[in-house]
Amino acid sequence: MYGKKYQWVIVGTYSHDWWKKYDTDFNCTLEELESALEQALITDLLPLSTSIEITIAGITANEYKLEYDSRRGGEYSRFHGYTYDGIWAVALAIQSVARRIKYYRRNESVADFRYRDPLWERLFLDALHNTSFEGVTGPVRFYDNERKASILLKQFQDGKEIKVGEYNAATQHLDLTLGAPLKWIGKHPPKDQTLVIIEHTRVNKTVYAILATLAVLGIIMASVFLAFNIKYRNQRYIKMSSPQLNNLIIIGCMLTYTSIIFLGLDSGLSSIEAFPYICTARAWTLMAGFSLAFGAMFSKTWRVHSIFTDVKLNKKVIKDYQLFMVVGVLLFIDLVIMTTWQVADPFYRDTKQMERYPHPSNEDIIIIPENEYCASEHQTIFVGSIYVYKGLLMIFGAFLAWETRHVSIPALNDSRHVGLSVYNVAIMCICGAAVALVLVDHQDAMFLIIGVFVLFCTTATLWLVFVPKMLELRRNPGGSIDKRFRPTLRPMSKTRRDSSVSELETKLKDVKSLNSKYRKTLLEKESELQMLIRRLGNEAKELLESRESMSDTNRLSVPLIRKEQPSATETSDITSLCSLSSQDYASLQHTDSQK
Repeated sequence: MYGKKYQWVIVGTYSHDWWKKYDTDFNCTLEELESALEQALITDLLPLSTSIEITIAGITANEYKLEYDSRRGGEYSRFHGYTYDGIWAVALAIQSVARRIKYYRRNESVADFRYRDPLWERLFLDALHNTSFEGVTGPVRFYDNERKASILLKQFQDGKEIKVGEYNAATQHLDLTLGAPLKWIGKHPPKDQTLVIIEHTRVNKTVYAILATLAVLGIIMASVFLAFNIKYRNQRYIKMSSPQLNNLIIIGCMLTYTSIIFLGLDSGLSSIEAFPYICTARAWTLMAGFSLAFGAMFSKTWRVHSIFTDVKLNKKVIKDYQLFMVVGVLLFIDLVIMTTWQVADPFYRDTKQMERYPHPSNEDIIIIPENEYCASEHQTIFVGSIYVYKGLLMIFGAFLAWETRHVSIPALNDSRHVGLSVYNVAIMCICGAAVALVLVDHQDAMFLIIGVFVLFCTTATLWLVFVPKMLELRRNPGGSIDKRFRPTLRPMSKTRRDSSVSELETKLKDVKSLNSKYRKTLLEKESELQMLIRRLGNEAKELLESRESMSDTNRLSVPLIRKEQPSATETSDITSLCSLSSQDYASLQHTDSQK
């Protein structure tokens, strides 16, 4: 345990070159011991003061040292200065007691001193406590029955003990100018402990700025689409696509764009007190935006599915207000869940310390990343219920879109694009939920990926639904439609419903073919009859007229073929455009059975 991360502090008072007097049985060499001792700090008693002040004896500390060395001979004690100052302290105390004893006992002197006498004990303690003078070892004073002497600071440098400073305990002053400069194995003194820094993890400001800017641009783009949809809501091409539901899609997309801004906000950009409210804003904007946008697309897809996959051709029309009710139900469910959550179990700021790592430029510093989260006591229950509810909605929506994937409805001109948007939302939400669970502790990565998913999903939805409308109106500014809207369904044999619709179309074609054939035959018979009448003359004509007057029902006639024109009051009710009456359908089946 030595090196630049360690600093040994050794209490001294050892003899000279003490480290060289080690037991040879130790499992280390002198070089290894000196290497471990390098730059170690050693404390020791200061033998003599380095001050040039005159002591109580009338000489300086250096003069005392010279006098001591001249008289000591071969004997040496490192405590000789403290002994000298101690004698002076006792002498001054006796002198003080000799003066004060007369105030208490007039007939006594120091010669009458008696041990275990409380008065003498108190007088000597007070005298020593009040003793203060400059000795050869420095200032002499007693605090709490002990002296605070000066301390000598030494450092082991290059195999020797070198003086680096002094510490005056009486004045609590450390002076490092009275010796050689301190040296350290590293560039700086080692820390007395490993410094632990809690580093709050924040979303990268550059990433947040980019995604927030894109979200704002998305809101502006959605506003342009909203203005376009409102301005041209009475144009036939826009009106047939339910512009009010399209408005809900736009508003929902604007809310999901807003959720990106809240998703990247943390207590660093706001405050710790505001963080729970940010959590609430995240949840509400994302939930409401999803329900508005996806709910409107879901309801439109459901209407297409109801029209073209139900065998009852005379089914009642699904009005726009019914689709609004579907979206309203979804919003009501969101309101119930979120209100219950916020009232019963509101959000709070939770933190989690991640794996610590060393500072890149300082080994004495350990950094502990700390993530902050939106949390509540029963968060798992509420989040789970939302996942189940939204998941089932997306699965059902994807199923409806898949079932109607081959439907092309000019009257509901955005049906195919809405179906693609449903696929897009479902796939992105599934991927986003999986990423959120995996990267929950990697806030930068999670915000980046989730933000990109939301941006892509929302932008793709807006483009798929509204860009084709803008292009169509640019191509056809009047918004008029050249022919009567006809729903078409490409024959597919993969599902039972597709095959039944295909079979119905085949029967209709056969009926039309037979109708044309029979009309042609009737025309031929009529021509032949007229020719025979002319040959027979007036008698045959009178006979034929008399029979016709008897039974008008037996008269052969060719029905006139009229070409239908588009109705001036045609609306977006696609069911009324493609349905047959039950009598017409029964007559078609009867004719087909007689072939």
